[in-house]
Amino acid sequence: MPRVAKPYDPVRIAHLKQQIRDPEYVDGAIDRLAGRITDKLLGLEEDAIRIDRNNYRRARSSSMESANRLRDEE
Repeated sequence: MPRVAKPYDPVRIAHLKQQIRDPEYVDGAIDRLAGRITDKLLGLEEDAIRIDRNNYRRARSSSMESANRLRDEE
């Protein structure tokens, strides 16, 4: 049985296009992703998820915080 695609929301698409053109948003998204990957690799995924200033979910620590934690462990 074929699946029917959901109708797309042109307002949402326009908003997403605007976000990916914003260097600050892209930097933040990369930082959030790097932090989540680092936490998962270090076994820190049990840390609570918090909401940052832009109301995007992100891992508890950023990649910089994780790097500092690794440096301090040595």
